Amino acid sequence: MSKEKILEATSELIRAEGIEGVTTRKIAARAATNIALVNYYFGSKEQLINEIVKRHLESFREAFNVLDETKIPPIARLKQFLLSYSSLLSEHPELVKRLLSQEDLFESHAQYVDFLKRQGFEKLVNTVTEIVGPTSREKVLLMIEHMFGAIFYPIVIRSSLNPTINASLMSTSLSREAQIDLFLGCYFSQFQTEP
Repeated sequence: MSKEKILEATSELIRAEGIEGVTTRKIAARAATNIALVNYYFGSKEQLINEIVKRHLESFREAFNVLDETKIPPIARLKQFLLSYSSLLSEHPELVKRLLSQEDLFESHAQYVDFLKRQGFEKLVNTVTEIVGPTSREKVLLMIEHMFGAIFYPIVIRSSLNPTINASLMSTSLSREAQIDLFLGCYFSQFQTEP
């Protein structure tokens, strides 16, 4: 029995039942192992969940790396970031709820918030500033807030709604990429130069 199998089983349980629904017994059953082996590898359920959260948050952190690729035009970098980050939000709705609740339940959560404050958010500010040109930081922050509201907030809402409501109120036939293109086209078109 590998640690990876236990990690995979835990990740599946978190997606299916939420962090509160995960027990060591359920993890062991899903991984087809025993509780003692789960505890041997990870020490406790909390340490195991922290490891899962850490891995998922590393994916979120890596999404910001595209914003460093200055050879790519800034609007294309921003689009890649939005596609990647929104996909991660959809894949990990339970984690998103934890991040938004601002509960420091896990060490990895605190590390991610620190990354956002020190680096991630500044990468976004710099990329948006490249697109719109010199302007006040306040205006750039408001633009980022609008972007988060338009792109990320619907994903969070959809993940927390009753499926019946979700299907009737929050559905669209547009792909995520088409939605992002629509937003970027409407919001940043005045800053685009003709080739």
